[in-house]
Order: sequence, then structure tokens, then C-alpha cells
Amino acid sequence: MLQIWDFIMAIPPVSRTYLGAATALMLITRLGLVNRFQYYLNWQLVFKEFQIWRIFTAFIYAGPASFNFVWTMLFAYRYLVALEEGSFRGRRAAYVLFFFYSMVFTTFFAFLTPSAYPSASFLMCVVYLWCRRNRSQRVNFMGWIVVTDYLPWIMFGMTVILGNSYMADGIGILCGHTYYFLEDVFPRQPGGWRILKTPRWLKCIFDERYPVSEDERRDDMAVGRD
Repeated sequence: MLQIWDFIMAIPPVSRTYLGAATALMLITRLGLVNRFQYYLNWQLVFKEFQIWRIFTAFIYAGPASFNFVWTMLFAYRYLVALEEGSFRGRRAAYVLFFFYSMVFTTFFAFLTPSAYPSASFLMCVVYLWCRRNRSQRVNFMGWIVVTDYLPWIMFGMTVILGNSYMADGIGILCGHTYYFLEDVFPRQPGGWRILKTPRWLKCIFDERYPVSEDERRDDMAVGRD
């Protein structure tokens, strides 16, 4: 039991919170405490009956207890942790902002998909961003060795072949690409600036090293990071 607890606590905090929330929603649904239809995104219920929680639960809910849920959680764990311990290391507030950006983006475009749960789009967004920031690496995907440049498109192609909704994956790719452009590309262009600059109050809450020195601030600005 202690080993399980140690494993859980070793997961970076932002990823642990999201994965824990998804697991909690699955468990309380499995126990019959809440019906899963209380989670799905319905704008009429959100605005007319003020069921604001649906915006968050639809973004988090990964499905009922099943093999598919376990697979989704393992996949989410791999790439959420890889991002938090990789390009977002020491930038927890920026990672929280990425979550917020992704939630707004995928939730706004959720009407284009037959699914009322944007969580699938978010997972694809996470995979796409990690692949863009770790280009030309080789990874194992379901027993295949693939280059990260093509991984999101392989996943998209599999979705199409299996007859599932490709719009959810498409929205996730678009979300990840727009974030990558706004965060990693545009600030480095002549005349570019940080559009998704992390607010100071968010840094004060989540970043352990904040406030940073002026030297660190200049170094971060030079590479387009917070």
C-alpha cells in the first residue's frame, strides 16, 4: 500500500490532480453515487440551470470503469507527466495556464463533435504538444516504433479507420497547434510577443521559485519562456 501511495505522490502535482479527478469521477459513477449524465457538456443546462460544473467534469471525465478507461489513464499519465517534467519543468503556473487554455478551446469547439466530453480532444492536444516539443524522437506506440513527428497523425488515422469520431482528435490537434504557435513560434518572430504570458498571481500560487531574479527573467524572455 505504501508503494502505491509513494507512486501516486511521485506524480507531478498538476498531472496528479487531473488524473486523480478523472479517477474520482469514474469511481463515484461506478459506485452509483452520481449518474454519468451529470457530467456531460450541455450549454443549455449550464446557462439556464447554472450547472457550471459540467464545463469542468466534461473536460475531465474519461469514461466508465472499463479497459478503455485504464488505457486512457495510462496514455494520459505518460504524456501529461512527460510534459510537466519536460518543457514545463519549474513552470507549474504555465502548465496550469496550458490546461485552462485547452479547456476553453476544446470546450468551445465541442459542439462540432458527437461527443459531449472534450476530454478526448484534450488528450490529443497533450500528445500533439509533447510531440512538437520533442521532434524526431522515436517512441513505442502499441508495439510500433514511430517518430514523434508523425504520432498525432497516426493516432488520427487509426481513429478514422476504426470508424470513431475524428472531429474530437482534429480539435485536439488544432488546440495543440495553436498553443504551440502562440507559445513557441510567434514570440520568436520579429515583432512577436508573448500572447499567453502567465499572470503573476498564477506564478505566486504555483511556482515555487517565483519571484525570479532579473537575470533569470532576461534568460527566460530570450527563449520565449515564463
